[in-house]
Amino acid sequence: MREIFLTVSAGVIFASLGEWLIHRYALHWLGEKKTSFFHFHRKHHRDSRIRGGYDAAYKKLFSFSREACSLLFLLALYIPLARRFPIFAGTLCVYTVTYYFVHRYAHLNPRWGERWIPWHFDHHMGSRQDKNWGILLPLWDYVLRTREPRQKYFR
Repeated sequence: MREIFLTVSAGVIFASLGEWLIHRYALHWLGEKKTSFFHFHRKHHRDSRIRGGYDAAYKKLFSFSREACSLLFLLALYIPLARRFPIFAGTLCVYTVTYYFVHRYAHLNPRWGERWIPWHFDHHMGSRQDKNWGILLPLWDYVLRTREPRQKYFR
């Protein structure tokens, strides 16, 4: 039982680090370039900012958006791990799917997102959108000192 707990914990820590790295470097750094596959993320930020966190692109549950395709690719990368490390790979898969639905719900219901994942709301609505890279968990924002709570007067 202890081994399962440690494996699941390691999976969550690893997945949240991956989320932080992808968000910061792929979506924001590479996404700055107009020719980048990840440039779509700029529109997501613009639309969210204009609408107080709401993004209508998430209305379709399973659209084959670039985000959804990227997540499917990421899930495919976990398949080879499943044979040798099934609990770890399963944790990565559950984290990735949870990320999609929580992120989607937060942009369809911004007040919910502001209450339950405020670090992500702060990322979109704060004065500096180059902070708060974690979506599900702010773990690596705290570790790497990129967590910056939004001032309540700024909207």
